[in-house]
Amino acid sequence: MSFKTKKYEIIRNAISKELATFSFNYLLLKSRAVDHMLSTKHILTKDCAKNNYGHFSDRQAIGSYSVYGDPLIETLLMKLLVPIQVITRSKLVPCYGYSRLYEKGAILKRHTDRPSCETSATLHLGGDPWKIYLQISKKDIGIHLTPGDMLVYDGVTIEHERKRFTGEAHGQAFLHYNNIKGKYGKKNKFDGRAWLGLPYCFKHGLTK
Repeated sequence: MSFKTKKYEIIRNAISKELATFSFNYLLLKSRAVDHMLSTKHILTKDCAKNNYGHFSDRQAIGSYSVYGDPLIETLLMKLLVPIQVITRSKLVPCYGYSRLYEKGAILKRHTDRPSCETSATLHLGGDPWKIYLQISKKDIGIHLTPGDMLVYDGVTIEHERKRFTGEAHGQAFLHYNNIKGKYGKKNKFDGRAWLGLPYCFKHGLTK
C-alpha cells in the first residue's frame, strides 16, 4: 500500500544511531543551558532570543523543552528531504524543523498540524521509549520508534497524540515539508523565512 493511500510510513534507521545519539545529547545540553539562562534572567521569555534558544512554554507540551528552527535540526530537515520524497512520491519544499525534549509526565494532546506540516516526519533521537498514536480509519495505531527511526505522515489530516510519558526523557525532531506544486508550496518555503536556521521571529517578516 502506497504512502498516498495509507498516509503514513515508517523508515527504520533513517539516520544512524550515532547521529541520533549525538543530536539527543545536543538537545539535552541546550535545554540545560536555556533553563539556566532563564532562571538567571539572562534571556527574555518574549523576544527573538526565546525563539532562537528555545523555551519551555509550548502549549502542546508545557514544561518540555522545545525549539524552532535550530540549525542542527534543520540540517536534518535537508538531509532527509530526498528519502522522504522517495516514499511520498512527491517533490517537496522544506518548511521548518522543530525539536522537543519531553520529560516525565508529558502529554501530547491529540491534534492535527498547520499547513506547513502537510508532510511531517517525527524522528526519534534518543531517551526512553514512547509510542506515538495515529488515528487511521477511526482506529488508533500505536507506533514504536527506536533512535534513528522516523515516522512520515500527513500531519494536516491525520490526528496524532502521545499518552502520558512515564520515562525520564525522550527527544524528537519534527521535520515539516509542503508539496512544491500544492496550495502552500511556494508560500511556505522555509516557513516564510529567508532561509533555514532562522528563528521564528523571522517568519513572514515578523522582525520588521
